[in-house]
Amino acid sequence: MDNPTNDRRCIRCTHYFITHDTALPYGCNALHFKSRNQPWREVLAASGTPCQYFSPKPGTMRATKA
Repeated sequence: MDNPTNDRRCIRCTHYFITHDTALPYGCNALHFKSRNQPWREVLAASGTPCQYFSPKPGTMRATKA
């Protein structure tokens, strides 16, 4: 399964963090949870829609040509 909006990868989000918990290594500060999987996958599986809290880190979004 791939993210339907490739721009919304957790690693590019300001809310994403890596935990020190080996059982739950990925986290999301916006939704206040840790997970075994990338948070975007958990959100997509639970809601059927991409994460609505995605906020890009400065300089991580690719510029698009008009």
